[in-house]
Amino acid sequence: MPPEPIIRPYLAKDRAAVAEICHRTGYRGEDATPYFADRTLFAMIFALSYTDHEPEHCFVVDDGGSAVGYCVGTPDTQTQIKRYTDVHVPAILRHLLTRTIWRHPRDLFTVLRWKRMAEQPDEEHTRDLTALRSTFPAHLHIDIMPSHHRRGLGSRLLDAFLSHLEERRDDQLHFPAGRERLEGNGQV
Repeated sequence: MPPEPIIRPYLAKDRAAVAEICHRTGYRGEDATPYFADRTLFAMIFALSYTDHEPEHCFVVDDGGSAVGYCVGTPDTQTQIKRYTDVHVPAILRHLLTRTIWRHPRDLFTVLRWKRMAEQPDEEHTRDLTALRSTFPAHLHIDIMPSHHRRGLGSRLLDAFLSHLEERRDDQLHFPAGRERLEGNGQV
């Protein structure tokens, strides 16, 4: 019988597993492969900015051999957004222009569509997000491989992150999840 998975702090050796988990669960809780072929770029956009720049706030589910789930987050969303824009976006663009455009050109158009959507936010939604982030500055993302769903691991990752925030005295958290994402994971 395999060992019970444990929750532990993220380590640099987990980066490839986090990227894989992100891609395999990143489309409304399902595999993003049919929609986005460049696994590295997908993970750079959605998960690796946390592991690369705030690893102290990241946790993984370790099943005795490798990470099969993760919780990445930040105690300060506004600072994370600025770092993402100033530091991580240039790395994403380099990857996009030196690798993705040649190997996965369709993904370029997907990224451009996402960018256009992000640049045209609803004014009321933007106002609501600003208020939310000022009151609840921390946020997180949890993804777990389907083989490990329904085992309480998401709750354990959430508990680890919340305990981490409490130790830092940063306990105001918001959850950036669309309804489709929650429904995809059977949470609504």
